[in-house]
Amino acid sequence: MINSWDICHGGFVASPADSAFALACNSYGEVTVTAGFDITFLEPARLGDTLVADASKRSRRGRSGLYDVTVTRISGQAPVVVSAASAMNLSFAQPRAEVVLADAPMTDGGIDLQDRKRASE
Repeated sequence: MINSWDICHGGFVASPADSAFALACNSYGEVTVTAGFDITFLEPARLGDTLVADASKRSRRGRSGLYDVTVTRISGQAPVVVSAASAMNLSFAQPRAEVVLADAPMTDGGIDLQDRKRASE
């Protein structure tokens, strides 16, 4: 979503940052949820920009983890950091394969999550 100044709505910049964070904190084989997410916009993203989100672990202790996330504009002459975020997660004790999300079929982009779970068993 672009406003009348050709600047991207902040939620569309925060969304890939949140997704990169989710991929990073869930890469340890534990089910995690976001406990906090704080983003600072350093530069506007504009119409036609290509953005890349990157997340890295700063610290992980017990059930909590703290991650640094950046969204970088890679279109143009030199990469420019558009936003920076800190995010914290909490993990659950049970492994991902044992979690049952719902009795009704759930989908993620047209993929039946229950079928995906059954296929992995």
